[in-house]
Amino acid sequence: PDKVGLSASLTALAEQVESLPLLQFEPSKSNKTQTSETSNQDQLTIAQSAGQSRWQSMADRVWADLKSLVVIKHHEADMRVPLLAPEQRYYLQQNLRLQLETARLALLQSDKQLYSDSLKVARDWLQRFYNTQAQPVQVALENLRKASEVDIDPVLPLPKESLHQLQRISGNGRVRSTALSDLSLNNGTNP
Repeated sequence: PDKVGLSASLTALAEQVESLPLLQFEPSKSNKTQTSETSNQDQLTIAQSAGQSRWQSMADRVWADLKSLVVIKHHEADMRVPLLAPEQRYYLQQNLRLQLETARLALLQSDKQLYSDSLKVARDWLQRFYNTQAQPVQVALENLRKASEVDIDPVLPLPKESLHQLQRISGNGRVRSTALSDLSLNNGTNP
């Protein structure tokens, strides 16, 4: 594999982390509707309390005001985006960078397990915390997918196995003696 090119790709991706758009939480329309329905019910309760005693009416208004301070919103089950404070965004970006750098170092050291684990964590974080609808994030995810498909430490055949195959195919010792003399020249010894 082209380890230098792959390493450069991971480095470029790590440098782009700060420019990738994070997900922004926006309440759904159904949540806004529920909130307005709740406030309408509160106003109805206050209007009904107009016929009651003054103290009871005042207590009901205070209760309605207190209830308006606390709003309970029900979110969809797939709500997966925590709101991040600015310092948390910084740490998320730095941790993502570290994962990409770890993958790059694992690539250069031919550590398959660390390489694939680091790429998986980086991909998971991109999908969880970043806006996957944005084109730069889609490109980053595609680059990580391609990088994870590369076998960074392929098993290469040994020359001995190739030599035996050549001997078997040729059927004569000439190929063997030529191959052995080439090997001995490389080692600096006589056959």
